[in-house]
Amino acid sequence: MVKAPVPRNVESLKVLLTQINRLAPNRSKASDGWIGDVKHQSRHSDHNPEPDGTVDARDFTNDPSGGCDARKLCQAILDSKDPRLSYVISNGQIASGRKGPKPWVWRKYSGSNGHYHHAHVSVLDEGQDDKTPWNIDSAFKKSAAEVLTKKQVSSVMSKGSKGEFVEELQVNLVKLGFGPLKADGRFGDDTEKAVRAFQRTKGLLADGWAGPRTLEAIGKELENKKLAPKVEKAEAQVKEANTKVDAAKEVVDNAAAKGKRFSSTEVVTTITGVTGVATAAKEGIDAVKESTSSFYDLLVTAGPWLLLGIVLAGGAIYIINERRNKRLEAKAVQKVM
Repeated sequence: MVKAPVPRNVESLKVLLTQINRLAPNRSKASDGWIGDVKHQSRHSDHNPEPDGTVDARDFTNDPSGGCDARKLCQAILDSKDPRLSYVISNGQIASGRKGPKPWVWRKYSGSNGHYHHAHVSVLDEGQDDKTPWNIDSAFKKSAAEVLTKKQVSSVMSKGSKGEFVEELQVNLVKLGFGPLKADGRFGDDTEKAVRAFQRTKGLLADGWAGPRTLEAIGKELENKKLAPKVEKAEAQVKEANTKVDAAKEVVDNAAAKGKRFSSTEVVTTITGVTGVATAAKEGIDAVKESTSSFYDLLVTAGPWLLLGIVLAGGAIYIINERRNKRLEAKAVQKVM
């Protein structure tokens, strides 16, 4: 009986692994792998050994904060059009090499595993043991905007993770109403359940992993929660200012109908209304300033407040002018009579 050859990962993928580890020495390897498990063995998969023992695929963990963004890695391989590539899978999409359908272009992946936690790279038998370095350096160069701070937690924070970042995640989830949850720094079943619940409310993939998108969404919700009382206060002030302007209009209309000149009451009432408008607009802008980081964001967020302030202020000015016209009309009628 002929003994089956010992499975081995092909040399080209070993070279790729070495390069990635050098470029991202602190990356997580939680979802790394090359030889298929029982599930893989039950179906056709490049993770299963071929008759000669070679395995033509390897998975690389998606860990942007650790230096390895799986999607960027795949894109760099596609951009380089490396002739050894069979296909890559990442974030629910697949792209083939030169011998596949629609070479080098992403398309929807219909497999049961969307590969959100890692990138899958498969090579062709042709050149499978070619040790030429891969052109992937571009996937590991970060712009100033992409450099993550200590507070931006690893994308692999999931069940089993421990530490201060997990504790911070738990505290924030409780603040947003996803509890009860003990902030003990241990990512267990309850934390995973809370993360899934939050992800579902935001239309995110409910996988229970606290990745970059989930953490960003949590941060935005915390900002909104902090901003809400100030927004409500500004809305109340706008409502109050609107009421004052209406009152001023009524006083002016009554005075004009009797042909009276401007009284100190009318002037004070109108000025009070305009001042209320200005105060409300300012409060609205101050409230949104705390949650915006650019002029564009401020304009988009504060825009409605500014517009409302302008409209109400314009209305107050219109009242003064209308008062003058009505007074003149009343005088003209008195002369005719």
